Amino acid sequence: MPTPQLSFTKIVFPPTATMAVHTYTAGSFFAVISLNTADVNQDVHTVGKELFANLETNFFSLEDKTLPAVKTVIEEALKQIPDSIVHSLAAAYIKENIAYLFVSDSGSILLKRQDKLAPLIHIANDGTHHIEISSGYIEPNDLFFLETADFAQHITPSKLQTVKDSIPNEMAEVITGQLESTENSGAASIILKVEGFLTPATYATPSELSVQPSVNLTKTETEVDTAISSRDTDDVYSTSSQPKSESHSLPSIINAFKLVKLPHLNLSFLPKLNLSIKSRIGIVVAFIVLIFIIFSILGIKSQRQEAKNQQVFHQYYDAAEREYESGNGIIAVNPVSPSAESAFKKADSLLKQALQLLPAKSTETTQVNTLLTQVDAKLSQTQNIQTVTVSDASASDSPLLAAEQKQGVQYVSSEQNKIYYINNTGIYQNGSSTALVSNKGDWTQLAGFSVYYGNLYILDKKNNILKYVAGSDGYGKSSYLKSDVSPDFSKAVSMSIDSSIYVLSSDGTVIKYTKGEVDSFNIKGLDKPLSNPTRLFTTPDLNSVYVLDNGNSRIVQLGKDGTYEAQYAADALNKATDIDVQESNKKIFFLTPEGIKSIDLK
Repeated sequence: MPTPQLSFTKIVFPPTATMAVHTYTAGSFFAVISLNTADVNQDVHTVGKELFANLETNFFSLEDKTLPAVKTVIEEALKQIPDSIVHSLAAAYIKENIAYLFVSDSGSILLKRQDKLAPLIHIANDGTHHIEISSGYIEPNDLFFLETADFAQHITPSKLQTVKDSIPNEMAEVITGQLESTENSGAASIILKVEGFLTPATYATPSELSVQPSVNLTKTETEVDTAISSRDTDDVYSTSSQPKSESHSLPSIINAFKLVKLPHLNLSFLPKLNLSIKSRIGIVVAFIVLIFIIFSILGIKSQRQEAKNQQVFHQYYDAAEREYESGNGIIAVNPVSPSAESAFKKADSLLKQALQLLPAKSTETTQVNTLLTQVDAKLSQTQNIQTVTVSDASASDSPLLAAEQKQGVQYVSSEQNKIYYINNTGIYQNGSSTALVSNKGDWTQLAGFSVYYGNLYILDKKNNILKYVAGSDGYGKSSYLKSDVSPDFSKAVSMSIDSSIYVLSSDGTVIKYTKGEVDSFNIKGLDKPLSNPTRLFTTPDLNSVYVLDNGNSRIVQLGKDGTYEAQYAADALNKATDIDVQESNKKIFFLTPEGIKSIDLK
């Protein structure tokens, strides 16, 4: 039976809160749908996603994909659309050398053959619910246009007729160049081209063609001319390609041999043998046959591997593409929606699974990597990941970090323009050589230091959190934590105070203490765990908690309950030793071996 080679591209408008468009491509089944509702609380994006998931399950479970059977599957899938949503669907299934076409409620399917363009199915949006179908033979270079009602409304066949390119991607570019992105958000189309057949087409009349109504695609030029009607268009497009079906036919194997350089056969020994001319010819023929068999086997193995690649590709890529399109639909309404982030994460996971199963240099791997790059960019958008530019800063920009650099200490703190630092001998106010508090063995393994309302707080890995309260005779020592609180600070690396105390450990955990007791603080929403974090910074005047995550070369911004807010990525943060955040100036300063640097705070 003939095996069609297909290519396609998609043209899709950006969705809105009440209008969604989805496209679906798997094997030789193609569909485009728009969903529109007046109810702003109705999630049309999820409805579309679930509809195609249901359609996929039922379609691929069909043993005999006849025209009536496919129609029934589409009807069943459309039943899950709520009455409050108006839809427009156009679909096509290419079965060998036959096209089965479907339009539900409203929309159009057009055919361009030998420079003639005609509508095969067109349903105007009249508020009724029904499906029209068509079927007929396909020919090489046939172009099908699957259009939603909004796309059909804004595109005229005369405009399509003027597009001279016959490559779907290039046609989409030309059409898009005539459009404005502010046009109707329900407009979408798939341009599908029949590139040819891998085996000669034998056009035996199938029984399915008796189903009515149907349209014979082999119309005469006169019929095609009279079938043209008027419409107009607009939109944005995205592209994809349909991998070609495989065939183990003899011509394809012979073509594969053209890519292989045959080894030179040294048959000079034959004359030395006492053989007849007939025997010598027989030996040569045997060699040629053997080589042919070897390369035939290699060709078949190669095609089997390619078929396996295609199976893996469609299993993961198609699902990832649907998640990606779903996420795009959601972020058009809410750029940082958790639902969009979830969709992009699923797409990211599926694509990475595909990369583990596909050959490194295959065309499928290239397509997967291209989509993965797009997914990761959108994921960064939903996760508010800022890739920032690092600039040099001066000591006057961050007196806090300048004091730390000058004194050569690990921990500094400031309050009311006064800067304090700590070392193994004591606590000092910057500019004075007299210790405010002398170390009499109270701390041996420093892990943090902060000042709050004149009181001094020391985090020691062995002696917990020490509190020094100013009095008339100096500073009196006490323990901040209540007696029944016994934390493990062996991995602690930093501490900050706003009224509560936040303790950061090298394993990425953050514990919050309020009035000497453990308080609620759970890091949630972060795309990947903290890796070798070294500093945590907040003050009573700051709205957020900032963590220097050296292992991931970033600064993570958290709410004071632990909810993820944003992150700032830069290679230079890998070697940073401390940070100073100034929300009022929209700056983050950080200390490196090369000096004080800065990035912009969004």
